[in-house]
Amino acid sequence: GLANKKTVTVQAAGKDQSVLLATTKPRKQNKPAALLHRSVMKKEFRRMAKAVQNQV
Repeated sequence: GLANKKTVTVQAAGKDQSVLLATTKPRKQNKPAALLHRSVMKKEFRRMAKAVQNQV
């Protein structure tokens, strides 16, 4: 966030092996509430890995 306007965060979302993928919106830097686009992935591991790879 501080130096780069576009960032990607990958975190564990819970005990059910889901993944939280959060990307920042470059045009919302002055609005902290709308800055992140969060999506929770609950599919199988290969699909989640491919989706994360496509976002980065």
